[in-house]
Amino acid sequence: MCFIELPIYKPVKFLFMKRYSKVLHALIFVGISAWCQPAFARLPKEHYLQIGVHSNRSALRDWATSPLWYKGSPISIGLAYEAMNAKKDIETGVVYRFGNYKATDVEPVSSSKVKSGNLYHSRMYTISKLSKSKLHIELGGMAQIFGNFRMNLGLQNNAVGIEAITSVLGSARIGYHWERTQEERKKLGFIKLNMHPAQRSIRLRANVGLLNFPLRNGYIYSSHSGVLNSANPFMGYTFSAGGTNLSTALEYTIQRPGRNGYRFAYVWEAYQTAKKFDHLDMVTNSFRFTLLFNTNRVSTYAK
Repeated sequence: MCFIELPIYKPVKFLFMKRYSKVLHALIFVGISAWCQPAFARLPKEHYLQIGVHSNRSALRDWATSPLWYKGSPISIGLAYEAMNAKKDIETGVVYRFGNYKATDVEPVSSSKVKSGNLYHSRMYTISKLSKSKLHIELGGMAQIFGNFRMNLGLQNNAVGIEAITSVLGSARIGYHWERTQEERKKLGFIKLNMHPAQRSIRLRANVGLLNFPLRNGYIYSSHSGVLNSANPFMGYTFSAGGTNLSTALEYTIQRPGRNGYRFAYVWEAYQTAKKFDHLDMVTNSFRFTLLFNTNRVSTYAK
């Protein structure tokens, strides 16, 4: 409901005229409805700013230069904004990952510095007919742009490789929510514990790429742009359709009523560009810790 305070003016004769009063009232009602409704439709009840750090174990293989697997343990940081209510969950975020990958199957060991970025926008909608008070089933999707910048000095003229994968994914998620509404005191041996009111949830999400559009180098990284004095650094790169993009996420979240919270998550991601002789394979296992900062001016947790 929208509440508006209007100043009170002295009565004016034409406002009381029956001929105009109904029209005026209708215009005021339409104007107020048009002003209020979109704002409330765009503002779910809970808003959270998410800041996370991730520990990863990752491997990649670029058939354009070598069939060797490069493996590493990069670090990543994430920043996201999430807005949710009982019917939908909207999240937009970015993840930046960096680290060294090594191929230990050859002598001397080949090393590659890899920097990756992932920009995404996700929308999930609750299926009310399948959901209950604590069990939520959601369907939705995600738009994603993932890219790598790789440098391997051992490849000399082919030292730099760049790829970007744009994807539209279909998503399904199941979640279980429970909460402690009152403070509880428990004793564990000689340790006294004060259990504050809190909300907990565990969620499992699966994403499947429906449309994938990779942009990457050709059979070798070398570009003739320098030789030909061309300003196009992506000469020889190809844009194609196809490939595979799969991911799953298991999350455990703890939140205080209307306050901040934190989340532990395990995320598995796998990419493969279109199956050709020069395709890219990449898989990542990620363990994530995220802080949730409630940005609502007035909490609506209990409403």
